[in-house]
Amino acid sequence: MQNLEKRPVAPVLRAMKIGDIEEYPRSQHQSIRSTASDIYIMYGKKFTRQISKNGVTVKRIV
Repeated sequence: MQNLEKRPVAPVLRAMKIGDIEEYPRSQHQSIRSTASDIYIMYGKKFTRQISKNGVTVKRIV
């Protein structure tokens, strides 16, 4: 199991290219969800989230 550290969400998501994948701790799920929604509204960038017991995986799809 990889030890995931808390880190900034918005700058990482904004910089992601299509197909990029990032992992975050579960404690940041709410922040990831709202930030991804804001980035979609402002920039048209779309993400998927997959939640596991180890963390949250975010993938840029559009």
